[in-house]
Amino acid sequence: MRAAHRNRPGSPDRDEDPLEARPAPPLSDLHGRQPVRLVTEDWELVAYGFGGQRIAIPAEEISEVVLNRGPALIVLDQDQHMLLKAAGDWDSEALGAVLASVGLHQPTRISRFGNSARTASRWRQNGRPPRWPRAGGYRRPRTGGYRRLRAGGYRRLRTRPRGFVPAMLATGLAGLALIILGAFAGAQPAVALPGSVGSVRDLLGIAGGLAGAWAAGWLFIAAVRSAIATVRWSAASRAMRSPAPWSRFYPRGTRRVSRSQLLTVAMLLAVPALVGWGPVVGGVTLVHGFSDQALVTHLRAVGRPAPGVVTGVPQYTAGVGGNSTELTYRASLEFLAGAQQVLTPDPAIGGRVWPISDEFVTVIYDPAQPRTAAVAGQLQGSPWGGAPLGNLISGALLTLALPVLLWRLTRRLRATSRAARAKLLEGIGYEP
Repeated sequence: MRAAHRNRPGSPDRDEDPLEARPAPPLSDLHGRQPVRLVTEDWELVAYGFGGQRIAIPAEEISEVVLNRGPALIVLDQDQHMLLKAAGDWDSEALGAVLASVGLHQPTRISRFGNSARTASRWRQNGRPPRWPRAGGYRRPRTGGYRRLRAGGYRRLRTRPRGFVPAMLATGLAGLALIILGAFAGAQPAVALPGSVGSVRDLLGIAGGLAGAWAAGWLFIAAVRSAIATVRWSAASRAMRSPAPWSRFYPRGTRRVSRSQLLTVAMLLAVPALVGWGPVVGGVTLVHGFSDQALVTHLRAVGRPAPGVVTGVPQYTAGVGGNSTELTYRASLEFLAGAQQVLTPDPAIGGRVWPISDEFVTVIYDPAQPRTAAVAGQLQGSPWGGAPLGNLISGALLTLALPVLLWRLTRRLRATSRAARAKLLEGIGYEP
């Protein structure tokens, strides 16, 4: 319960300990005050909003208070017309205490789980949430034309300060730009590595990009919180004409929930990444490694040398939509096998092909199948060294980390599901 005290109007401690309900999450003004609240004053339901807004509704004009999915609080008059609408996730327990203090019924919570209220029954009958006309507005009757509703005064409570939405959009765009810049900067060290590193370079680039994006996001959030705290501290210090305590405007320990949610999202995104860079990359590397090992062993046993060159054979691929073509060059071996001129693609042994050049190289080929050939330099050393070895090591480590990640993620999701179920049951007033 966010703010509810079991006192009644006229009690001695009413002014000192007022009964009130607030939405969550609460928003504050420059002075750190949270003006949005619902209270009772002289048997009236009074709502306070930003900008000094005050809306008073006599209790006898209210037929029902609804907590609608949206979320929003809606106050209905005796004709089921909206008198007040206030956005936000209002606490049903605190709101119920406020309504009970002026003799009103408990709030009706509209949800897909249904309840016994008459407004919720409309949802079950029509398959959609109920809609209420605004008091004092216009409504089109079935016979055509418009009929003016009685002037009661529909009001919308200002639960956000002025300029909140544009400020949030501008802040979000600035944060997104900074995160993209951080991801680009984090991936640069991996991009600078030579291509012989293989797929590990891509993995390092992704990891560096994610780390850079996370660091940029953390710095942006810290900068925004510090800027807001500085503005509020300056406003309070000006009003007090003396330096205000900084800890009041920059509280700590309020980001544990958001950090937990971000960690859960990061773990969910890490599962497909570990699957792709663990078992998949490891399996593909093993298949290519055994194939390269068989080719190297075969050419070392039966191969014959011949002079040749590594030339680039042009290849044309269709672009996006088929309206353009893209030109690439594929490294190919051109040599003489006896009296036969041979042109065959250079095999990527160990994930690397021989560089295209006009210089002569020694080509080792199979006399029975001349198209089975490779540059002599590609047959030196082990085909498992370099990029394949790095891929196997990283794939093995990520494969071992995958079960641990799945186990931790399962426990976290179960705990989150239990907490959400308990909050839902508490919201609808169900006690197991």
